[in-house]
Amino acid sequence: MEKKKILSIGIPTYNEKENIYNIVLEIAKSVENQNIITIINIIDDNSPDGTADLIERSIPILKDNFSNLHINVIRREGKLGLASAHIRGFKEAFSQNADYIMEMDADLSHQPKYIPIFLDAIKDNDVIIGSRYIRGGGTLNWNIVRKTLSLGAGIYARTILGMRVQDMSAGYVMYRSEVLKKINIDKIKSNGYSFQIELKYRCFKFGFKIKEIPIIFPDRTKGVSKMNKIDTIIKTAFMVLKLKFDKSITN
Repeated sequence: MEKKKILSIGIPTYNEKENIYNIVLEIAKSVENQNIITIINIIDDNSPDGTADLIERSIPILKDNFSNLHINVIRREGKLGLASAHIRGFKEAFSQNADYIMEMDADLSHQPKYIPIFLDAIKDNDVIIGSRYIRGGGTLNWNIVRKTLSLGAGIYARTILGMRVQDMSAGYVMYRSEVLKKINIDKIKSNGYSFQIELKYRCFKFGFKIKEIPIIFPDRTKGVSKMNKIDTIIKTAFMVLKLKFDKSITN
């Protein structure tokens, strides 16, 4: 009998009590018939609202209903940032011998129903990006300012870095495990929004096969976004320029 593949999904959280159970439940439903072992790593930055406590209490119930699902709660001592949370999730996936590693948000903007499509697409590719900006993709309940800033940042990064990826800042991404090992995640210099751009650029520079699949990205309906938009855009613009002239990326 062929050994089941392992999918490790990293979800950083900070004050996501209103969303965390639902996102885990929807992931469990989406992979239920996929013949794959799924491990969800919740990387919680000491959420004051009790996010980690809530999901830990829910683990026995979820395990009773989904036999191929494993949930691992990683408690960090404070708000250490999105990039470091994702990197912690990647390293946890390495220790779990994951074949595929996925990053996604906790707020249900990254809809778990797409995970089977990711799993199908990764069979012939190295990196799969859930894209808002290719045919069939889109956003819901975004105002014109947010759309313009997001599209503009993507065009800027794509042009400077010479890539064809349409959704450069996407955070709903699946990687083959060997990809993240090869690009040396310990050398990543970005945080927040630009972290996603740097990850894609490193994959591109190492020659990995990247594919975008369309997703619809609804705005969160519960909880509060943690992103400072103006500060993020300024930092991202500078980081993209640094990446362009960084000769050490593939060393």
